[in-house]
Amino acid sequence: MDGDEMDQFTTFLIEEYPLQYEENRQLLSKALRLFRSGNVHNVYQDGTNIFGKVEVGSSTYHTLIDTDMGEFSRCSCDTSSLCPHALAVYLTMWAKSEPITTLMEQWKAAKKENVPTQLVYDESSLASWLQYLQSQYEHFRSTASTNHQISSIYYTFLPKVQLVAPKKGEIRQLFIVHAAIFCMEKMMEEADQHPPQYVRDMILRVIDVLEEQSKSLAHHALSFQLDTLLKESCEVVNQFFLKEDDFLNEKFFVVEYMWKTVYQKRNWMGTVRKDIAELTSFPASILNIHLLLLLKKEEEALQWIKRDRIRYGPFIFHWLRMLSKTGAWSQMAKLVDGALSSVIDYILAEGIYNKKRQLSSYLLKLLTSLAKETGNDEPYIYAMEKLLPYSFTEYEWYLYETKEYRKWMELHLFLGFDWNALDSYRLKMIQKEAPSVLLPFYHRGVEEKINERNRKSYKEAVRLLKKLLAIYKKEKKLSYWDAYFPELANRTKRLRSFQEELKRGKLLP
Repeated sequence: MDGDEMDQFTTFLIEEYPLQYEENRQLLSKALRLFRSGNVHNVYQDGTNIFGKVEVGSSTYHTLIDTDMGEFSRCSCDTSSLCPHALAVYLTMWAKSEPITTLMEQWKAAKKENVPTQLVYDESSLASWLQYLQSQYEHFRSTASTNHQISSIYYTFLPKVQLVAPKKGEIRQLFIVHAAIFCMEKMMEEADQHPPQYVRDMILRVIDVLEEQSKSLAHHALSFQLDTLLKESCEVVNQFFLKEDDFLNEKFFVVEYMWKTVYQKRNWMGTVRKDIAELTSFPASILNIHLLLLLKKEEEALQWIKRDRIRYGPFIFHWLRMLSKTGAWSQMAKLVDGALSSVIDYILAEGIYNKKRQLSSYLLKLLTSLAKETGNDEPYIYAMEKLLPYSFTEYEWYLYETKEYRKWMELHLFLGFDWNALDSYRLKMIQKEAPSVLLPFYHRGVEEKINERNRKSYKEAVRLLKKLLAIYKKEKKLSYWDAYFPELANRTKRLRSFQEELKRGKLLP
């Protein structure tokens, strides 16, 4: 293995997975067991990638290690970060050129260097926390690998500062929340140096940490002695969100979590609305609408939403989800009534088909929950109809389950259908309960099979013709058959093979 690549990935391991953390020691221990027990096979290098497979019991895991960008390494076990299987493969590759002990010595030596400096900060002052975080970050930046700057913020810097968070429960959690926000800001500052989706993925991992800590905060009876600290926190969070940049959607999670778990309990919504009343920026309007919904002023919130229907679209998803999770069904129904068309317009304006499908599915899940709780499925039906073809799966299922067989058939015919993909069980049920609905299906199916111009398709066409005849007989509409079939037989008289199949099927004498 190339020495530079060895050094680069080893640096990644040491920086991203320092051994002062128990979870990293466990990771190394598991990888060493796999390596020493002979579970690793077929390890080879191709350019900057290392491939290998690891057998554990009856399971086989395939790994790819990217020595250039270690955070992009992958394993079929689907772990989002480095897993024991991938590390075991790397240990196997290392052992081909050097003793494993040399790697262990480097890793353990770095453990002492990575212990954070215990600088003094005032536990009762958020400004002091931020000053401390900045000083630690400047030291971190001066020593961290620039190739992995954003991932290092999550994997190394954030865990380091968590080690020196205050010990008291609610203050500790609030400290970690603001450490996470600080990390998000630093990632955003570095965003233009990395692929956009990579940056967003790393930011979302930090948001997961923030969400966990904010949920823990919700379980504490926060003393009013903490109000000064909490007010500082609220101001920092709001100002963080109000900065205009490309990460408004990601930053909204911070506003949502912190207002839901902490600030709403202090009933500060009205005060903050007054503070931002003179601001005309789009983030200010989003925060204003959010606070209006927390105050249960849906009508006023909707007046704001109507000012820019599509632009508010992605945030309406947040608000619907929030109201659904809290069981505020009456509020949710009002928001749906006034803003559903805005969400639909936003989805239809999206340029990527898969994204439209994903957003449609998510909206319909929310509307399904609302329909179950309120007994009103009109918004759900309206959305399915307006979002076609992206809502086809949900709408097709709904029409079948509610026995709207004719609409079900018309939907398939309108959007085009693959005859072979139709559920045979459903066809049998419809043929039993509403056979005439299937007549257009079978007629189109006959034409499609004839146009395929092969013996197998001709046989299938005859089978469908027999189904048509059976339905016409059952519905006492043989006059339609008597008009249709002779015309078909005459039109296809030059298709000798098809004519032969008609005779074999006893449809022609």
